[in-house]
Amino acid sequence: QQLLDALAAEDLLRVKTAAGVSIAALQAMGKEAIVYLIAALKDPHYSVRIAAVEALGELKDDAAVDALILVCADIREDVRIAVARALGSIGDRRAIRPLIRLFGDRYHGVRVAAADAVAVFGRDALGPLEDALDDPAPPVRVTAAKAIGLIGAGESVPALVRLMSADDRHLADYARRALEKNPDPSATEALLEKLASVEEAAWKIGLLNALGQRHAAEAIERIAESLGDADPNVASAAASALANTGGAASAKALFGALNKPLGPVSVKVAQALIDIAQERTAHNDVVNAGKARFVGCCNFPAWLVAHFNSVAQANDWPRLVCNQIPYNPIERGVEVEVLPQALADNIAITIYRPLVFGLLAGKYKPGVAIPEDSRGATDVR
Repeated sequence: QQLLDALAAEDLLRVKTAAGVSIAALQAMGKEAIVYLIAALKDPHYSVRIAAVEALGELKDDAAVDALILVCADIREDVRIAVARALGSIGDRRAIRPLIRLFGDRYHGVRVAAADAVAVFGRDALGPLEDALDDPAPPVRVTAAKAIGLIGAGESVPALVRLMSADDRHLADYARRALEKNPDPSATEALLEKLASVEEAAWKIGLLNALGQRHAAEAIERIAESLGDADPNVASAAASALANTGGAASAKALFGALNKPLGPVSVKVAQALIDIAQERTAHNDVVNAGKARFVGCCNFPAWLVAHFNSVAQANDWPRLVCNQIPYNPIERGVEVEVLPQALADNIAITIYRPLVFGLLAGKYKPGVAIPEDSRGATDVR
């Protein structure tokens, strides 16, 4: 009682000073002080109310839940934020729907705190949250989508897929972001299905970015298809997504794009390959570790060798010193750019396919069928 009396000072500065000390002392008394802390929730000074709310949250006693729910209507937004956090800390399911009602609060900070608190309840909160997705107030729907994303349960994926088709673009984008962060594999499939059905470039870019952030190997093939999109911004987003996903499969898909005529996306594809190489170098610097003496490449066009080495020089990486290419009396296209660039930049050249699968050795005769088990019959190159 003496501690509560200390909070009754008229001077606001004294109240703020006494609040922290007195509430902390009451909190230290444990459950015996809960009734007094609940009484402090009605104190005229907001600093006292905040201190009492925080103390009740740290005590985690469900006897305070009903009283804290009533404080959700406090006139001060910082008190409402403290209440949301306290209810999340206690974790009593009675608080789920009152917290969801805070999704309609006019203050963004209150909505964020309420979403974080509801996410603590996990799957227990999914039903009420999905109901909130149909609320007529846009802030409620958006905050519910955010909370569902924080929970990250596979059961929430169908609701988020439905939201991606909402007329409210802001809400649809929140649903996409929630799927991006949802660890369940079904979220990857949902994003891929949406990517296959949309026509708008902005949507494609957003979906590709989401898939790239998920680092999902099963999405690589579908992402690679977007490298050929007519919109260079979409194709560039696909290259970035593959770079974020990383790995040999992503690199293979990017190399396939380099075989096409030089275009506005080529540099982006090259940079994506360099990003993958940089990541792998950071994790396993084979040159500095002495596992390899030099770094080489295979089938790089001249401009890519030059680009890679300029980036390597800027980042103090080992430069490419060798390029392996097909070269023979029939395939001589490399004489136009690759060989002159190699000579100018001191790049060693090693060749493969010197006899074109045996063609130049007389293995295949005019008018005679090519043997089915030969490389001439099986190698599509």
